[in-house]
Amino acid sequence: MTTPRDAALAPLSRIDAERLLPELSTGRQTLERRVLRARCLKYLESFDLAWAELNAVLPLVKDPLLVARVAGDLLHLSYYLVRRDDSVRFAAIAEAPAAGDPLLLAELRLGWSIVRTAANDVGTALVFAGTGAGMPSPRDGRPPPRPAAVRCSRTRSARGYP
Repeated sequence: MTTPRDAALAPLSRIDAERLLPELSTGRQTLERRVLRARCLKYLESFDLAWAELNAVLPLVKDPLLVARVAGDLLHLSYYLVRRDDSVRFAAIAEAPAAGDPLLLAELRLGWSIVRTAANDVGTALVFAGTGAGMPSPRDGRPPPRPAAVRCSRTRSARGYP
């Protein structure tokens, strides 16, 4: 049997969300159950409800990995709800605690890459998805700099052009 904390941190599929949501909608609402319920709502595309619930529990969460999970889910939701200004804040909140869990870190990098792609910043999205470089700093909250242009090693003269 897994603990409520482990269930809230674990990856979730749509099938799991459909199965768990009725159970989580009744009974005593602990912090972990609220997080898990909001995550189920996200996977069932109730984005506004999930956004409201996760924003409500974020200040209450003390466990670093759970903070990273909640902020990472909010980062994903910022794409669906077109709240790009909030995405920088959530990425900065989740970055350090997510380093303790490789799967959580990968989900965070994917979320940031999706947000950057939606902002038409594909170069940064690709760099970040591949290396993790370019994550917004929790100190300044500014978006990451654009990567330098990739230069081809072959020039026109190497191909026989003047």
